[in-house]
Amino acid sequence: MPTHIIYQSDLKPGGEVAGCNVRWSRDDDLQKIAAHTEGAEFVQSCLSSGGRIVVAEIDGQVAGWRFYMPSPCPQTYRFEFHAPDDVIFGFSAFVLPEHRGKRLFSAIHHFAANYYISAGYRRIVSLTGTWNSASKSAHKKAGEQPLLKIWSWTVFGFALVRYQGRFYLRHLTTQGRFRVLID
Repeated sequence: MPTHIIYQSDLKPGGEVAGCNVRWSRDDDLQKIAAHTEGAEFVQSCLSSGGRIVVAEIDGQVAGWRFYMPSPCPQTYRFEFHAPDDVIFGFSAFVLPEHRGKRLFSAIHHFAANYYISAGYRRIVSLTGTWNSASKSAHKKAGEQPLLKIWSWTVFGFALVRYQGRFYLRHLTTQGRFRVLID
């Protein structure tokens, strides 16, 4: 069974979702975002590498977010993605549990699509774990379709990865992340 699915969609202008306000993150949002992601260092690293964060608010409170970054994208999950210049990566999305089911992921996706289309991007690519049924559903509702599947296992400091029908073995400490090329 695959461990990760890479989703993609052509960027299309989207509309608003009732009941929420969507905007770019501000400095006062970052502590909350860091508390629900990989931490403050991760957030700062993404932002200093050219990434941006879109947040959705309900009643003036941040309820969800998603990171966006051009290629190459330093990712979590031991993968590093490389793609053409017109591809933007969406990653580390999160919606607070009390706001799930309100289509905030779709609202965030459409806000970002409107911006990135005007900046010359044509496609979005993202990754989610196969175990995360809520994330898979949110990707599909936002119009993202599965592009490819990756199998990945970690054993004694090595990552065994099956990607596009071939197996790769990488030592995580000395060889770093597995590089995934998106056409």
